[in-house]
Amino acid sequence: MELWTACEHTTQFEVSLNDLALYFGFPPKTANGADFGELLRYKPDEAFEYLRHDLRLTYQIAEAMRAIKYPSPIAEPVTEPEPPEPEPVPDTEPEPVGIQFY
Repeated sequence: MELWTACEHTTQFEVSLNDLALYFGFPPKTANGADFGELLRYKPDEAFEYLRHDLRLTYQIAEAMRAIKYPSPIAEPVTEPEPPEPEPVPDTEPEPVGIQFY
């Protein structure tokens, strides 16, 4: 969030994980964090999936922002096409072409 707002001490440009997920084209959050205590108490498996989804979103957004360079242990990496191989540079300079008369 600090990278997105470009400052660690600002509340002027607040953004949520869900906002960033939608901006970068990822699926939105699945639940509200305010209900996490109840979810953990009564449905711990669903709480685990909620946390897993949040962490996956965090990694995917960080990768999309190019904030991390290592692959995520929980998220499928955002893949980009490989750049084409550069053409080989000739070892010698080509022969100069003179004026040709026909």
